[in-house]
Amino acid sequence: MAEPRPRIPIAGAFPDKNSAFKDLTSDIFSMGKCTAEIFIKKSSEGLPLAREKLEMAERIL
Repeated sequence: MAEPRPRIPIAGAFPDKNSAFKDLTSDIFSMGKCTAEIFIKKSSEGLPLAREKLEMAERIL
């Protein structure tokens, strides 16, 4: 029988409890910003709503 894999305690996995969450949120907002930029470039009119979302993402970052 194979030995069970050791469990990593989640609380001790990161020195700062919020660091993983902050990294993840930053990545998500970065992806959203890139998506909005591509959408604006592909749009012939520039769509004001997409620009508003891009500006919001930049303010958050």
